[in-house]
Amino acid sequence: MKLRFAMIGGALDSFMGPVHRLSATMDGDAEMVAGSFSRRDEKNRAAGERWHIPVDRLYTDYRELLAKEAHSLDYVIICTPNSTHIEIATAAIEAGLAVACDKPVDRSLEPAVPFARFARDKKALMMVTHNYSGYPMIREARVMCAKGYLGTVQRVVVEMPQGWLQGMIATAGREPEMWRLDPDIVGPSLAMADVGTHAHHLTEFVTGLRVTSLFAEKNSYLQTSTLENDANLLMRFGNGASGVLMVSEIALGDRNPFRLRVYGTKLGIEWIQEYPERLVLKEPSGNERILYRGHSADAESTAWSRIPIGHPEGYLEAFANLYSEFHRAVLDRKANRSGTGYLFPTIDDGVRGLRFVQAALTSYSAGRWTEIDGGES
Repeated sequence: MKLRFAMIGGALDSFMGPVHRLSATMDGDAEMVAGSFSRRDEKNRAAGERWHIPVDRLYTDYRELLAKEAHSLDYVIICTPNSTHIEIATAAIEAGLAVACDKPVDRSLEPAVPFARFARDKKALMMVTHNYSGYPMIREARVMCAKGYLGTVQRVVVEMPQGWLQGMIATAGREPEMWRLDPDIVGPSLAMADVGTHAHHLTEFVTGLRVTSLFAEKNSYLQTSTLENDANLLMRFGNGASGVLMVSEIALGDRNPFRLRVYGTKLGIEWIQEYPERLVLKEPSGNERILYRGHSADAESTAWSRIPIGHPEGYLEAFANLYSEFHRAVLDRKANRSGTGYLFPTIDDGVRGLRFVQAALTSYSAGRWTEIDGGES
């Protein structure tokens, strides 16, 4: 029997809604049976018609959806703006459902901490979709770090420059009016909360190290919003390693060349999202070797591959790897099995990302190195 889910938010004109739907259903072990895609009836109905959801299972209010559908669902996907994530997730957990939530968990750290405590008390199953950690070659890199192939990690460089915001301005000749630029909806951070949390999560996911402190500087090149759309950070890790993180949404012409470099005492590695099938190995001699998906001795990337080796796979398949693990956890819980080793980001990862953002905001204001609070998530 397939798992059954409903999606809240994510109408046809959204970016993440269709991505979540495709990723969650890619393996054929789950189906979307209900939805509250938009509070506007016409948008809600248009999405339901496209995705073959019966009219009587469409709702413009998520509360009505949960009240009428929770008994027939296994989980919900939340694809709404940041300001509503915790409110909806709380209601879904109270209704006894597992939750898959787009990142960040909330606008800021303060409400996320008690929410995480609530979720743990309820023994809730919740995934936060830091989807880049699903790429097979990223998981290959993670295993290489864990097995000591790199030696001691000494330096990390991660870059996530995007040019979409400046591109919109250049095309229209004016700054856009959109919810992503509204601090009442997204919180006190734009670039760091939006893409910086991805960069931070991927860094810790691959290296197995924690960022303990940072020094950040920000830039806001908009007249209509004070939120930062460009940021540069220096980082320190728990083992003494150093790092650099750069994120931007005004890097005109850049689509999303997400790039991670990790340098150890034995080997360096480099991964670029535009070439996701490969991992570059940087040798002490200065030579480079390219490791392709499915061609390593450990074959970790093969275990996470959906498409035959030699045929490219990418963003959606990586996203689906998270859902496959989330589905495994949901099925184990339904069958009262005590499964372990699920490899998907949890609410604790989501809160840790907000701690990272909060430290960056503090560093922006104070102009100094700032520790990331390592307390209860």
